[in-house]
Amino acid sequence: MERKTIIFFGQPGAGKSTQIEILKKEFERHPARRVFSFAWSQARDEFMHGYSAAHKRLQEYHARGQLQPKFFSIAVWGSVFLRELQGDEHLVIDGIPRQAFEAEALESFFEFMERTDILICNLVLPQEIARTRLLARARTEGRVDDTEESIDRRLAWYETDTELTLTALRANARYRVIDIDATKSIDEIGRAIQNLVR
Repeated sequence: MERKTIIFFGQPGAGKSTQIEILKKEFERHPARRVFSFAWSQARDEFMHGYSAAHKRLQEYHARGQLQPKFFSIAVWGSVFLRELQGDEHLVIDGIPRQAFEAEALESFFEFMERTDILICNLVLPQEIARTRLLARARTEGRVDDTEESIDRRLAWYETDTELTLTALRANARYRVIDIDATKSIDEIGRAIQNLVR
């Protein structure tokens, strides 16, 4: 199987992390290629454990549910990709790009690494269902950024920023954007994604 580059888009609560885990297991059944999975939230949270003045400021932003400053996301994912990617593995991405400046930086990285034919799996979920799922997750997982106020703010950011980024990527021949109904069952969504990447 040739190397794949897959980016997951979708509102918070659309089930991206769940589907990425399913896809990784499918890829691992064909071990000729390694799978490298990048989740923005995980990389961000690992970085948050530092003690510098910048770390403290970033922790404050996160606790308030604010978008991180522009430099931060590119600094984090750029350093992870440069340090850990070997070049021949499948690359599965969740959480970036969310804004136009990130999309531009990520495209320059793809060009640099000669990664073409990039698949975007856009998990489409009505905002009210996303909100209900996130509130349920807040009760069960106790995430700091899952207050009602921050959930509403993140859903609004998705509409105003990330949807615009996705629209621009749809017009770019480097990317193939496929919309997937995220109200379906986990198994149905997983099968649809697996059919796309075969």
